Amino acid sequence: MLPSCTKRGNTQYDKSSSLGSKAGSEQLIKGSDESLPIEELSESNSLDNGALPYEAQYGKNQTFLSDEPHATIKVKAPHRSDVVVIVRYDNPSGRVAGHIYVRRDQSASIQLPNGRIYQTFFYCGNDWSPEKAMSESIIGGFTKGETFSKDGKPTRLKDKILSYELSTQGEGNFTTVPSSAKEMF
Repeated sequence: MLPSCTKRGNTQYDKSSSLGSKAGSEQLIKGSDESLPIEELSESNSLDNGALPYEAQYGKNQTFLSDEPHATIKVKAPHRSDVVVIVRYDNPSGRVAGHIYVRRDQSASIQLPNGRIYQTFFYCGNDWSPEKAMSESIIGGFTKGETFSKDGKPTRLKDKILSYELSTQGEGNFTTVPSSAKEMF
């Protein structure tokens, strides 16, 4: 099952570069992450929150000074699984704009260049293995409960924050679409 999440609207940065208040939320995907036994969760291997598991392939994420114009994608992981967030430019090459590891019940952000169109992918699971092959060049992945999904609607971001909160939800009026390791990596 795919974890559900909440997508919060774009929030403009105020002039003092604080993140501002969050806009109203829309539920994203149907499903539940309740299928993982609690024993499995307490024994799982995880990376540090904010780690860049594929830095060797994708490089470091860009960072901006607080007064530099930029966009941000913020993700809060679900209660029962960790997530790797991969943000791609929405263009024919689909190059990775940034990625980050988010531990369950925690949040992390990716800063991005302004004015571009982005598509966000979510790779959720438990028990991180640094040896698991995800593709010919991408090594590292979850061994339990893995799911692949994406925000089905690429979004143009300029001086905004796009915030996703993955959680257990019932019905939703905004649905992500299933993805795959092949599409993500």
